[in-house]
Amino acid sequence: MVIGADKMSSIVNYTDRSTCVIFGDGAGAALFEATQNDFGWEDEYLRSDGSGRMFLNIKAGGSLYPTSEETFKNGLHNLHQDGKSVFKYAVSEMANATEEILKRNNIDPEKLDYLVPHQANKRIIEATAN
Repeated sequence: MVIGADKMSSIVNYTDRSTCVIFGDGAGAALFEATQNDFGWEDEYLRSDGSGRMFLNIKAGGSLYPTSEETFKNGLHNLHQDGKSVFKYAVSEMANATEEILKRNNIDPEKLDYLVPHQANKRIIEATAN
């Protein structure tokens, strides 16, 4: 069983419409089991990249810039993002990840039946597919 969860409500500014409509609390689980056709787990490609941190971040609240009365009053403990930059980067990197999986496994894209991505929203998945 694979379980994932995010609790975003504690860092979202609900007066900022550029983020509050996108980020929310959520959880999901998937159960994997043996099959008779021996397909098993095909492949995965996990990455982490902080190069775009200026486009999606929380300015205060960590050890580098601890929360204080001043940072709290200025909303620096809330999530901030440049949505267009994050969207473009997500689409580009999702396409790169898909190409990497296809190449690593010598899969002809024309013979691919389905791809199960993890991504923030449907628009990113559709833009990547296009």
